[in-house]
Amino acid sequence: AEAGSCCRVIQMLLQTKLQESVKVVDPVQASEHLEELSEEMGSAKVVLVILTQGILTEATFAGSVAACPEEVRGNFVPIKADENFVYPDPAFWEKLAEGKIFSAETLAAFLTDFEGVRAAYARLFNVLALKFTSHGSESIQATEIHVMKGRLESMIHDSPVEKSTSTISKQRSQRSNTGSAPVAPAVVAPVSSIISADYDKAEVYSAEL
Repeated sequence: AEAGSCCRVIQMLLQTKLQESVKVVDPVQASEHLEELSEEMGSAKVVLVILTQGILTEATFAGSVAACPEEVRGNFVPIKADENFVYPDPAFWEKLAEGKIFSAETLAAFLTDFEGVRAAYARLFNVLALKFTSHGSESIQATEIHVMKGRLESMIHDSPVEKSTSTISKQRSQRSNTGSAPVAPAVVAPVSSIISADYDKAEVYSAEL
């Protein structure tokens, strides 16, 4: 709930700064329709990825990030919103390649594989991450959002990708992250998120750990 509240705060502040609507979409839901997600993300001018503890080992998150077309991954902007988030080290990449983080079967269910996730993650961490202090003062958060706005606006106006007005509104899946235990369908606060923004909207894709 705490990280979900952080995501909602980012949503609200960015919406105010960008003067564009911002809506929340669950990647567990989006990962049920990855081809649609890929098509929609293909027109995203900016993709902000909110980094929280454990998110890199979340299968629905990995599948959603890997679903972003290669030509759009240059628009990734990571946002570290959790001091406990740990950036991937050499051991992480080794475990990923060895199938110790995700099984091949799990990734196949999300239409990707080890190389697909590795490539998407590598591109994500190829740019300098911005920061959002979830427990920061109003002044600190306003400053951090202002920095985000500066990078977002320059990317939005420089991007050659045509703007999109499509939305994702499918019903949330009750499948768990591993495909075994059910996930409560009525979770209000997301735990972590991917945000895509263009001229008309910013979308927040959130994944429950």
